[in-house]
Amino acid sequence: MGCGGLLLSLILWKAGMPSSVVMRLLTGLLWCMGAFLSGRRAGLHGRHHGIVAGLLCGGMLCLTMLTGVAWMGETMHRTHLLRMAMILLAGACGGMIGVNTRLYKPPD
Repeated sequence: MGCGGLLLSLILWKAGMPSSVVMRLLTGLLWCMGAFLSGRRAGLHGRHHGIVAGLLCGGMLCLTMLTGVAWMGETMHRTHLLRMAMILLAGACGGMIGVNTRLYKPPD
């Protein structure tokens, strides 16, 4: 995910600065994608309690986001709460999908 975000940032930088609405949308999309993929990985690894594992992964990303908000000295807005809810939902969905993903093993 880090390389994809870096590549997207490079493309946006070369193309010119997009509007703040586009940047907020892309940032939210990257946060949710990170929560989904980490929840899916946790669900695949644990093979049970996928919702809890996904919520924990999403919660860690929410804590990271809150740390960044506090570090920058911003106040909490409704959009931050909405983004945290989306991150938690994406993590929980990823955990459920990870648990229910069928693992194929090659025949011996």
